[in-house]
Amino acid sequence: MRQRIAWLRIAGVLLFAVAVAQTLLLLAAPAPASQVVLLNQRAGCAALIVALCYVLAWLDWRDPEAPERGAGIGAALLTAQFVTLALLTSEIDAFWAIRDGRLERQLTLSVTWGLYATALIVIGLRRGYAPLRYFAMVVLAITIAKVFFLDLAELDRIYRVGSAIVLGILLLLTSYLYSHREEAVDEQDRQG
Repeated sequence: MRQRIAWLRIAGVLLFAVAVAQTLLLLAAPAPASQVVLLNQRAGCAALIVALCYVLAWLDWRDPEAPERGAGIGAALLTAQFVTLALLTSEIDAFWAIRDGRLERQLTLSVTWGLYATALIVIGLRRGYAPLRYFAMVVLAITIAKVFFLDLAELDRIYRVGSAIVLGILLLLTSYLYSHREEAVDEQDRQG
């Protein structure tokens, strides 16, 4: 990055892409029955990739003359969010697979995805970073589709109600945060 050698930067990005792909394949593979949630090699590997993504984003952010700085920061941050979401999904799948909890798994996935998307929207609003908010909106849209097309059709009544309630609360919270932010922006425009 300091030498500004384009081919070396491209080779580094390609090598890192291979590491991300290998991590995603590792997370997609069935977990061993003896695996401890979040304290295992798969989670450690994913956590390392996420940490490296944040380091790469920070290095690009720190260097205002970096080529394609904004794209590098955005790609690193979005990759970190995608790998984190894949890690959470993999760990939930592994936890419920050995407990034969299909219904609980679906509910846990919906709640986790919804909470994660809401947290990303809050962070994206506070930091004023649109790509993070857009990624979160896509995750929230996928969660909404999952709740309506899978959870409501397949889950037992109590899980169905729980899933719908949690999703409703998250949607109300997200809507409130967006409207509150718009009011703050309008107030700043009137004062400035």
